[in-house]
Amino acid sequence: ANFVEWLAMLGSLIGTGLLAAQLGARPIGQWFSAVFAVTLPMSIAQSSSSMTDYVVTFWTICAACEVLASFAEQLHWQVPVIAGLAAGLGVLTKPTAVAYLLRFGILLGIKMIQGLGIKKSLRWGFIAFTLAISITAGHVTRTYVTYGNIISDTGNIARHANTLLTPQGILSNIVRNAALHTNTPWAQVRDNVWLLVLKLHVKLGVDMDDPR
Repeated sequence: ANFVEWLAMLGSLIGTGLLAAQLGARPIGQWFSAVFAVTLPMSIAQSSSSMTDYVVTFWTICAACEVLASFAEQLHWQVPVIAGLAAGLGVLTKPTAVAYLLRFGILLGIKMIQGLGIKKSLRWGFIAFTLAISITAGHVTRTYVTYGNIISDTGNIARHANTLLTPQGILSNIVRNAALHTNTPWAQVRDNVWLLVLKLHVKLGVDMDDPR
């Protein structure tokens, strides 16, 4: 069962290297990007599990690669079509993909308006949006019929949502999530990272274990 996630990880690493190349990285930079991604603790945990996070990552990277490709070559109809299909598959896999895909959609929209004009951009954008919606329509409809909303268990979402939406709370979340990826075999390094995070929270005036 975990082969789905493992293969999605493999595809994501290829896509990561491609994204690095599209952003101007040399071959060594492309390899480093892929190695950095695959050695993240969460990457290792996800790729050997039956979760869906790497699957949604794969589709998001596919959409991102298409969008960046439009900046390197002449814009053609395949870009919004393939990006729309990838976006639809990403959202079908996990609705949280919307938060990551939205920025690429805006970027592609700006590129199309610059290169094609508003009228043609609206036509291409409508096609891409329709393709994305068509992929998710069945699932969204069934979810709405079953739960009365399009994201199933809203109570579960509320339980996991942040409630301390202050600058201090947001910075605390960023720092703690980043610290999760700094685990090493060396106790001294781990202790120093933990102490750094603790000191930062003292300065922020926020409890490091605040459940909010």
